[in-house]
Amino acid sequence: MMRYLKSIRVVVAVVFLLATTLLFLDMEALLKSKFDNVVLGFQFVPSLLKLIRGGIWLSLGFLAFSLLALVLGRWYCSFVCPLGILQDVLIRLHRRLAKKKKPRYAYRNSLPWLRHVLTLGAIVSLLMGSTAVLIWLDPYSNFGRMASHMAQPLMLGVNNLIALVGKQFDFYGIYFIEFRAFDWLTFFAAAAVLGLLVVFTRKRGRFFCNTLCPVGGWLSWLSRYSLFKLQFNKQACISCGLCEKACKAESIDYKTMQIDFDRCVACFNCVDACSVNAVGYSRSKAGIQAPKIDAKRRAALKTIALGVTTLSGLSFTIDKEVFSSFKSTKPAKSKYPVLPPGAISISHYKESCTACHLCVSSCPSNVLQSTFAEFGIDGLFIPKMNFDVNYCQYECNLCGNVCPTGAIKPFELEVKKTIQMGKVTFIKDNCVVSQLEKDCGACAEHCPTKAVRMVPYQGKSEKKLFIPEVNTDICIGCGACEHPCPVRPHKAIYVESNPNHLVAQKPKIEKVEQPESQMEEFPF
Repeated sequence: MMRYLKSIRVVVAVVFLLATTLLFLDMEALLKSKFDNVVLGFQFVPSLLKLIRGGIWLSLGFLAFSLLALVLGRWYCSFVCPLGILQDVLIRLHRRLAKKKKPRYAYRNSLPWLRHVLTLGAIVSLLMGSTAVLIWLDPYSNFGRMASHMAQPLMLGVNNLIALVGKQFDFYGIYFIEFRAFDWLTFFAAAAVLGLLVVFTRKRGRFFCNTLCPVGGWLSWLSRYSLFKLQFNKQACISCGLCEKACKAESIDYKTMQIDFDRCVACFNCVDACSVNAVGYSRSKAGIQAPKIDAKRRAALKTIALGVTTLSGLSFTIDKEVFSSFKSTKPAKSKYPVLPPGAISISHYKESCTACHLCVSSCPSNVLQSTFAEFGIDGLFIPKMNFDVNYCQYECNLCGNVCPTGAIKPFELEVKKTIQMGKVTFIKDNCVVSQLEKDCGACAEHCPTKAVRMVPYQGKSEKKLFIPEVNTDICIGCGACEHPCPVRPHKAIYVESNPNHLVAQKPKIEKVEQPESQMEEFPF
């Protein structure tokens, strides 16, 4: 059985990597509703946050792999973790591209203090209601941002190029897909992480997993007390060193016949490399004990995390280029970022969101966009509703259905239609109707609940005009009024965010009576 462990690991890893990647690249949401819960239910941090929020099914990953670590070690890191599997792919590419076959890795002393500090920092941050540390270090979320902001734009570019070429030959099987926005800051952040992984995997193998990753840190604590560990059979070992060269976790010292099992990522390369079957699972002599955490270190980390998570408020906006001769002067900007429907409140959203951006890649209107520091420096890259890009579709609740952490709660469509993300605000002094006495009405035309309607307006001229009138009671804050408003740089109508989501009243459906002349039967 030991001989087949690596092959089993490779097959399972490939399946999970492809399935997770497809969730982020699935622009038409054809697959998300079918197996997103199955795939994401095994991801460690999302399932942990689901467990904290009371989810049972999606807590499977955290519970199962924590228990498995106490029995067999860190199987999550090589079997399921998308960023870990991506590192395995990079390691394989390094080997293929190397001009000379050199020993890949050798045993090195780890940096346990750094791993403990980062893991404790992530735990303290979570206990304080913040995902600030996980946004940067959670492997699933980092992989998600790479897939959303690097792989998806590349896929769309290739798709649209094929569609353009196919059109010249009257082939329309692949059609053009509009990509409405591209966030350079998030792209560079994801590219920087990928660049670091390329360097780490070239020089130190799974260095990220064994030193920087809080998930790896938690599992390493548990693996230290596993019931069964990979160990040497000293009578069978011939000290050839092949196991150490194959170990991408740098955890095997063949000279002393020791395996640092808390760093082992269960890739089973050592088992596969050993020609005499000298490496395998055996019963651990050490019993399960609770890891000891220095009290002074815990207090220092809590102080640092408190300082980080209480800082707030960096934000910026970039105004669009003004094309109109009329320039509005009254500022029109929400005090808080507008949260997606189901985010409940800013506090709940920041406590649960790890900025994996599965909601961003899934949003059919692209209204969900990455931020930089609009939620504070402890909420970098957390998505918001960006009505400059588009507006929230009235008949869509996909973001809540795909969110793996519970940051965006899933609601039935009819319930989602009453979630009030914000309230419409009309600034008469910015409107072209009042200032230029020109017809518009774009806001009222797009409003799905008719919270914005046009009413007669008497200007200086005798021209018959209509101006917007708002009803905040039935407004849901979807941005359908704000997005099409043509006024720049400050729009005449915008959504003022509700920091805590409210419930909007349902719009009244009025029966329109047709004149008798229009009710006659059609003559043909």
